[in-house]
Amino acid sequence: MPRAYVQPKAIIGSLQYSNPNVETIIANKTLLPLDSPLQSLDPSDNNYRVILPNPSYCNGLIFHIMNTSTGVGNLQIYENTNMVELTVINPNSMTQIICINGEWKYYTNGSADLSNYYTKSETDITILSANVNEIETINFNASMDAGAIENIIDNIPKYIHPGKTIQLIFSAGTYTFGKDIIELSNFYGGGKIKIIGDPETMPTKTTIFDKGMSDNPIIRFGYNKSISLEMDYIQISSPPGCAGVHINGNEGTSSIWINSCSFTGGDNQDSAIYVYSTSGHISLSFTNINSENYENILELIGNVYAYCYNVSDHVNAQPFADYLFCVKAGATIYHRSTTASSNIAQDNNLGGIIGLYTS
Repeated sequence: MPRAYVQPKAIIGSLQYSNPNVETIIANKTLLPLDSPLQSLDPSDNNYRVILPNPSYCNGLIFHIMNTSTGVGNLQIYENTNMVELTVINPNSMTQIICINGEWKYYTNGSADLSNYYTKSETDITILSANVNEIETINFNASMDAGAIENIIDNIPKYIHPGKTIQLIFSAGTYTFGKDIIELSNFYGGGKIKIIGDPETMPTKTTIFDKGMSDNPIIRFGYNKSISLEMDYIQISSPPGCAGVHINGNEGTSSIWINSCSFTGGDNQDSAIYVYSTSGHISLSFTNINSENYENILELIGNVYAYCYNVSDHVNAQPFADYLFCVKAGATIYHRSTTASSNIAQDNNLGGIIGLYTS
């Protein structure tokens, strides 16, 4: 089945488990990528523009926009780049808008404007609806060698439908990887992969990923399409010259949650988490993070467009670590203006674009 058919269809299922933004608008509204997917807007008796994000950074992103007005007000949907009106949503109507290959496409009330990209199938949508909020759990223990772990992960089906989470649960212990890595690559479909350590001894972390060689990171999350990643209760120990987590080559819309994790090792020229060469947009969230010996907690380089919508006050950087974000040429990040903690600077701008938002 052609990729262009599968990916937009899969994203539609995600609409059924996301909470909408319900709002009565009194002026034109500009959407950010992280406002996806559901917008329930009431313009009352007025006509207002709803301006979509720049499609260059939104491949695979979907908006489901509802006009809930009981009056006569219309929602005029505009493209960001040329301010061209894409469609009009009348009162008590809804439209699904998908960014495909850097272009906004839509269908309204079942009438498709996605020629050569998408054919609506009620059967497929019904199947997806039945499978939302599904969790599949795979358990690991420290007696398993890296090859055995890698083999199990390699055999996970690559299609993860919207609403499905693959939980990789690692019990307490030290997992030694050497040159091997946890490779989470080439997944697609709108679901999520979750890596979970042992929470019982928090704040001390007893699930430890240890890597004695600097050739590769411990975790690589790469070349996925609209797949999100969450990490909880893990300590990652890397040698100098190596990031703990590489996130690269991903497409579409994804969210990265890293909660209650520690990154140790590295040196004062490394970053704990390294994001580069993505297509689409990434939403980032960091809570209760500790970093030791790294210069930056997060480094962005190349074609990266990211929003950091949550940074806990408990993000700490120990010796050598100076910054939360390092943004290099070609990368863009928008984040709230609050700093992470008293002992860490917010930004290290090395040629990228850094912006603030308050919404």
